[in-house]
Amino acid sequence: MDHRKDGTQYLAAISQISQYQNIPLSIQWNSYTGYTSMQNPTMGPYIYVGLIPKANTHRGGTEGYNEDGRDLTFVNCDGNTNSYFVFLLNGNNAAPSPYHPTYSSLQKQWITSARAVPPSQYLPTSYFSFFEMHFGGCGAYGTPQHLPLVDGAAVGLRYDISCPTPVDVQHATKSMTSTSVGGTVTYTCDLGYTRQIGDLTQTCADTGRWTGLTPTCA
Repeated sequence: MDHRKDGTQYLAAISQISQYQNIPLSIQWNSYTGYTSMQNPTMGPYIYVGLIPKANTHRGGTEGYNEDGRDLTFVNCDGNTNSYFVFLLNGNNAAPSPYHPTYSSLQKQWITSARAVPPSQYLPTSYFSFFEMHFGGCGAYGTPQHLPLVDGAAVGLRYDISCPTPVDVQHATKSMTSTSVGGTVTYTCDLGYTRQIGDLTQTCADTGRWTGLTPTCA
């Protein structure tokens, strides 16, 4: 997710290219075990997202990243093992490295193809940090200094939120649209029974819980 200089926020899903889809991304805190160190270690602490491990990197190999279902690749020309995104929180307010950028589509495609985030879903500005991406061996290198649109980025793990199966209520029938966020469950008291407490209709919230209280029919 990136934060634009105009205050807007955009989201892109990054994964391995098809050739390496059986190798999971490596997400490390203040560590890069199995991968290559970044250019700005003094700007830590950091979150390191490694793509292709050093052991799988070689000259002539096809590398890169997948952005929202599309492989963005290059051919490694010299065996360089850099293949990562890193998000630097810069707790000591260190100055960034003067390491030179490499201008290619890999450096900016995850930004220019990102999807706009609705303002209601914006993250607090404090969640965004200095970032560095590096795909060595004729790939690309970039930081916010080299990309005019953005001034920071944030990383998160994508997962689906759902609510548990709603409980049965004695003397009532239950109907449900789904257990996904926004789904509803409706209870109808049986003939001769009325609701005593609780809510006859509940909604699955983005907390993974049903709104309201379980009703009783008596």
